[in-house]
Amino acid sequence: MTEMLARSRPHVDLRAEHARDTEKLHAALMAGGWEVDLADDVLRVAATASRSADLNRAATAAGITLSELVVVQESLEDIFLTMTGRTDGELAAARATTPEEAAR
Repeated sequence: MTEMLARSRPHVDLRAEHARDTEKLHAALMAGGWEVDLADDVLRVAATASRSADLNRAATAAGITLSELVVVQESLEDIFLTMTGRTDGELAAARATTPEEAAR
């Protein structure tokens, strides 16, 4: 359990008010030294809740208004799924498989 919790990565998800500003925000955060992943129009920043105000200020300094700023701490389930590389659907299907089906 301790090892799994140690793998937990807190992060902050940001969304610009206007989708056209997403790339600009991404560039500004990267230039500021933040570790940022871009998925669709959400920027996932490796940061704890204590840094959320800094992220908001960085967006403001870049002239960008945020429509969302969400602090996320991965659950033990999220960590397990990441470690196993399986999705909820795959795990449910595996549980539904009978021993005879699994032997095939």
